[in-house]
Amino acid sequence: MNIAVGKIGKKFYFSSKKWTINSGDSEVTSTLITLAALNKNINFYIIGLNDLDSFSKEQRKEFFPNENVFNVWDTYTKSDDRTEFVINYFRKNNVEINFGFLHAGPVSQVNIPEKSYTLKSKEIAKVINMSALYCAPVVHYLNISNIPYVVLGEDPRYFPLSARDLFNRPISYYATYNTNCKTKYANGYLSTEIIEKNEEIKNIFYDRFFLVSEDFNKIGDYKKYNKDILIDIYTNGNGSAGIKKFKIINDYMSSFKDMKVYGKWDNNIVSSPNYLDVPMIDIVDRLYRTKYTLMFHFEEGYPSSKFWKMIYFGILPFYHPNMDTQHHQPVHEYLRVKSKKEFLEKIEYLEKNPNFYKEIQDYHLSQFKKEYFNGCFLNEKFHEIISSKVRYKRETNSVDFYKESVLIRKQKNIFGE
Repeated sequence: MNIAVGKIGKKFYFSSKKWTINSGDSEVTSTLITLAALNKNINFYIIGLNDLDSFSKEQRKEFFPNENVFNVWDTYTKSDDRTEFVINYFRKNNVEINFGFLHAGPVSQVNIPEKSYTLKSKEIAKVINMSALYCAPVVHYLNISNIPYVVLGEDPRYFPLSARDLFNRPISYYATYNTNCKTKYANGYLSTEIIEKNEEIKNIFYDRFFLVSEDFNKIGDYKKYNKDILIDIYTNGNGSAGIKKFKIINDYMSSFKDMKVYGKWDNNIVSSPNYLDVPMIDIVDRLYRTKYTLMFHFEEGYPSSKFWKMIYFGILPFYHPNMDTQHHQPVHEYLRVKSKKEFLEKIEYLEKNPNFYKEIQDYHLSQFKKEYFNGCFLNEKFHEIISSKVRYKRETNSVDFYKESVLIRKQKNIFGE
């Protein structure tokens, strides 16, 4: 069986130096490494832009010991037609793709040059350079090949895929939330007929996927540290989403004068020495020393994989009322608050009752399941999805594929980067 993989609309990286704790780069790479290791009878073809061509054959063998992963972009040259490249690759190599298992990324409404009209003037729509470079080859391939595929991700801004020129739509989206979303797309290239459709987002506990990059034996390391920092916030703030987040921080956190906010923020939203553009990976010691954080979302109801990142460091994450309203994440119920008043009262109570604080930490520690780390959970979800769409013989093998932590990356990795 042949599976198409990669990220739609954005380049992803195998070089862990380019991973950030706020991006989905590690999830895409870790998912592929895991599935390729556990399914040696399945061939995975990377159709999304990536940096695998910067690694030697020996290094790739470390990533993919079964040699069942093929990077379509290895053979690309500047003389190739970029939009047609992926579809031409499969035609030239006589490869039939059975299914697509793709990650969501940012796409524009129009991505493929010379293939769409504007909605108002009916002139040929212009395409920004980034969309033409990163989105067009994948979107065009999906349209022409008409393969069945699903899209996975965490960021609700990518659901549904807003590409009006993507008319071979995904079967479903998979995240950590259940909902439907409306989308509009053209009936075909250079078509003025616009189709409206409801697309489904299904909970598959995607927030756990990144844990295959972590070491199960280190989940209790926070016990070695003294918790001497009361509270910090870890989130980015850009555009309209940043404005929403800034309002929540102002409302809930005004009582904490020494609090720091770590993330990238637009200067026109906030300019303060307490808002620091420092990657979480560079403040590991501070994370281990921090007691509390407040988690919230710019999109009402959605959860975040940062829950697992917080409890990994022994931090108690309070949940704002707009966070994980469908209760798909196992945060201790005490930490779900309905107001600023309740939030402050609960922190005060925990400060006076350290045994209860530890009880909540221990509860969170018990939520880390070994199958999240050894790939079994991810692999079962993968087969659960494709088995309902494709007939094949499953031959899963058990291996140790742990490569490197996205949370703790102080050590030199196995590739000597």
